[in-house]
Amino acid sequence: MVTDTEAGLVERLRAGEHAAFDEVYAAYRERLYTFLARLSRSRQVADDLSEELWLRLVTHAGRLRPDTRLGAWLFAVARNLHLSYCRSRASDESLESAAIGM
Repeated sequence: MVTDTEAGLVERLRAGEHAAFDEVYAAYRERLYTFLARLSRSRQVADDLSEELWLRLVTHAGRLRPDTRLGAWLFAVARNLHLSYCRSRASDESLESAAIGM
């Protein structure tokens, strides 16, 4: 995205404009899904994380800084969601192992 266009898009997102979300979704949906699918090696997990990612954008759009680089922000959120998923999964496996050992 061109920087001026991106700044305008961020401002529209901050204002709650639905069309701005649609533009961001159309521009980044495929790349983010592919990124999450490669990280997780699972389409089901990528679907879930992708859904959560877009929900985060909607939830936090009003708090974006005017100079936010959308691509960087979205990929950072995607990476952090994947890391949280991995931690949660490791924790669940640890609890299962402890329960089996009892």
